[in-house]
Amino acid sequence: MSYPHSETKPTLYNAVICPYAQRAVIALNESGVPYEKVDIDLSNKPAWYPQVNPEGKVPALRLNDGRILIESLLIVEYISETYPQLKLMPADNFEKYQVRLFIEYMSNKVTPHVYGIIRAKDAEQKEQTYQKLMDGLKFVNGKFTEFSTSSTGPYVLGNRFSVADIACIPFIDRMDAVFMLIGSKRFSELEGLERLKAWADACHARKSIAPSRCDLDVLVERYKAFR
Repeated sequence: MSYPHSETKPTLYNAVICPYAQRAVIALNESGVPYEKVDIDLSNKPAWYPQVNPEGKVPALRLNDGRILIESLLIVEYISETYPQLKLMPADNFEKYQVRLFIEYMSNKVTPHVYGIIRAKDAEQKEQTYQKLMDGLKFVNGKFTEFSTSSTGPYVLGNRFSVADIACIPFIDRMDAVFMLIGSKRFSELEGLERLKAWADACHARKSIAPSRCDLDVLVERYKAFR
């Protein structure tokens, strides 16, 4: 069985609701390289998709020569290394460590609780998970001063947009959908997160990110199924 792909440019297998796939979309948009996008319905995956990724996950990136990359962070790093002029990954080894550490902080202290809220079994568990999310956001907010090399730059590394920003912003994008479901304040209304909100605003203003975002109503409808 054949599967859809371009013969002349990279093909990205994407799902607009997926934050991991959004990482790859942003990185490709930053590169400026033309690519074809094939959208995958994660609730009804096409029969041919295991040929692309036997694990059935998105994103997957098919290169022009037919080789296929999987796992979002590995795809983002591949793009950053293939197009070093973008400087998405810093040359300095310590700054590379900072990029990876910031992603680790977000992955451990924020991301699990975003989805944990809507999977909570009862009101008590939901409140506990929400508080863990708030604590994680405040922790990450405080790390910006430590990681930024410029006091005026909005990104994780100050004035330099990097893999850290690409990897983390998709999860911030999904918070309002979760907050809408539980009747909480929107992300922009949360207190004590001024640096984090300035970072999100700067990311959303980039031409690579704006078209990668999923409509809020679509996310809300999708997340209703998680409850």
